[in-house]
Amino acid sequence: MSMKPPSREGLLRGRHRRSRFALASSVCAAITLAACVPGQGTTNDPTTAGGEEPPPQAEGPVELVVWTDPVRQVGFEMYQELHPEIDLQIEVLPDDVDSRLMLANEAGEGWPDIMTLKRFQLEAFGQPPLDFSADISDYVDEDILAEFSPGLLDLCQDGDALRCMNNDLSPLVLWYDRDLMEEFGYELPTTWEEFEEIGLRLADEHPGYIVGHAATTAILPGSRCPMAEVTGQMELHVDLEHERCTRVFDLVDNLVEAGTMIPGSANDPDYVAEYGAPRQILMSVQALHRGRFGFINEYNWPEGSVGIAPPLRWADEDEVHNYAGGGSGYAVSRHSEYQAAAAELAVWMATGDYQTHPETVTFPAYRPAQEVWIENNRDAFYTGDAELEEIIDAAESQLSPYWSEINLGSVRGSYGQVVGPELVHGRTIAELVPEWEQYIVNEAEAAGWTVDVG
Repeated sequence: MSMKPPSREGLLRGRHRRSRFALASSVCAAITLAACVPGQGTTNDPTTAGGEEPPPQAEGPVELVVWTDPVRQVGFEMYQELHPEIDLQIEVLPDDVDSRLMLANEAGEGWPDIMTLKRFQLEAFGQPPLDFSADISDYVDEDILAEFSPGLLDLCQDGDALRCMNNDLSPLVLWYDRDLMEEFGYELPTTWEEFEEIGLRLADEHPGYIVGHAATTAILPGSRCPMAEVTGQMELHVDLEHERCTRVFDLVDNLVEAGTMIPGSANDPDYVAEYGAPRQILMSVQALHRGRFGFINEYNWPEGSVGIAPPLRWADEDEVHNYAGGGSGYAVSRHSEYQAAAAELAVWMATGDYQTHPETVTFPAYRPAQEVWIENNRDAFYTGDAELEEIIDAAESQLSPYWSEINLGSVRGSYGQVVGPELVHGRTIAELVPEWEQYIVNEAEAAGWTVDVG
């Protein structure tokens, strides 16, 4: 399937069009950046995108420090192979890079030129106290921005400034084992209540099989639970006793007690060895990228055996309120001496060959690449009577605007600190709610947030 590529001038614009080099990409045609030509650099122009004052721009061969995660690492390595004249120093870091970035801010050095950010970090990294993300609006043509899925760039836009480029979209879907579902004679659930019912039946009828792991915090947003709802600037609403929270806790507690939901992570080595690899998972609600990244690549399930279905709704609600369980983007450092080159790299990562490579596990935010991704994965996943694009469209279009995520690691990680370890020892989420809620309140207030409880 062919894609409509960006125009030759489309990716970068303004003063950066004066020098050109060919970018080998089936998606992106040649783009222009003097900073990316060996032996040349940008001039020490005192202005940059959005009128911000950049540091002096370096001359000579381009060297870019990259902070990324393991999933996106391969994309940067592809770019390095295409451009040996550019030296990429790629560092794979944990998800929580806030503290390392703050250390760089305090030292006045040590920032990367470009970094991969999680969805919940995209907006926060362009604001105090991190103040990392440069405005790259002058480097990206509006025609390119118009090709991203609606709403995805909202977290990257700060007034007229563009602080990042979205990489992918990863809404929750229902993954299942096609062969087991047929063998056991179960019908696919469409509601959370049906999901729970099958999980309880599974415990009696097929002991040892499970319906996934206790991904409680991934289910909560779709239930519109005010676990840590951002209501304003540094304002948070917390109410874990709300009925839209307790229905999730009851579901998880019931399935954990029955033995068909594991109180751990889908990435835990024991989970992979005991349930993933031997195909003991009947079904599991996980993010879209987990289909290839988890079930096929990590669990080694055969292509075609991995079923995918639309996200679930609650029985008393007509609409699905889905959650983006993954997704990332790229931000260029306002401290970089190679901002033009870093911006070009961010654009390529979001729109270039990496997005359409057959082994890319994430679903592109860039719409011209989405059709190619779907064709690359059409035979990998079983979709029943539906088409793969229909299921993805349903998952994407039903993302709930209710959930505004907080970029505060201690709050986001509160479940793992307070609840997760205790589930292993037989306690329930319901009985841990007071401790969990107080932990969130304490951490948020310590970070300067005003918290409304209840």
